Amino acid sequence: MQKYVPRVRSLTFHLEAPLYRNILRALRQSPVAQPPLPNLQRLDYRHVIPEDYHLLDIFFVPSLTDLTVEVDPAGFPDISFISPLPASCPHLTSFRLFGYESHEPLVATVSNVIMSLPHLQALHCDQLSQAAITFVAWHSSLTELDISIPNDHAYNFSQFPHPTLPRMPPFSRIKSFRMNSVWLTTIGAFIRRSNSHLLVCVLRRAMHHHLKIWRWFSVSCQINGGMNPCNFFD
Repeated sequence: MQKYVPRVRSLTFHLEAPLYRNILRALRQSPVAQPPLPNLQRLDYRHVIPEDYHLLDIFFVPSLTDLTVEVDPAGFPDISFISPLPASCPHLTSFRLFGYESHEPLVATVSNVIMSLPHLQALHCDQLSQAAITFVAWHSSLTELDISIPNDHAYNFSQFPHPTLPRMPPFSRIKSFRMNSVWLTTIGAFIRRSNSHLLVCVLRRAMHHHLKIWRWFSVSCQINGGMNPCNFFD
């Protein structure tokens, strides 16, 4: 079995089953070599059992470029397990961490990690801090973005983070941009504040009864140099 370990490039956990916890714990025990999957490139974890999050760091290896983690928002889970990512996975280009919603300490943890990922090309997350949204808005390699927009906080894009470079509009390098919010007017205001060159191309409304939210809007945008965004009304 050990001879096949270096060949493993992708690992997926999608079911809430005790078997997965046993596997994770077994991989951390001797005589299993550490890290157990030294050449892993993609990890997709949607096990959503908070007690197991801290077991994932054995998969944070330098070869990892694509990480997806869905967390369970119930009880404000400890997501500090992602803190070593910038040092452990310096080549990470795709980072998707969602489910933490708007709880301030979780937003701070996620935001701090994102601001230390210089090679990101794709990002999917919930809400971000002001510092992180500024970092993302002018990220040099990011082209795919999926974020949640807070309803009670307006982001400010007046501070260009690279004063020695020519100023460019925020999100000007983004090719695929999806925004999510409970209120459609919140998305409209975000677009007007951030970039007049964002053109709405897809609008969806989803129902989330289990979150006690009766509607959730999702807007996909593209960059268009000659058109202004639409006006939004709930």
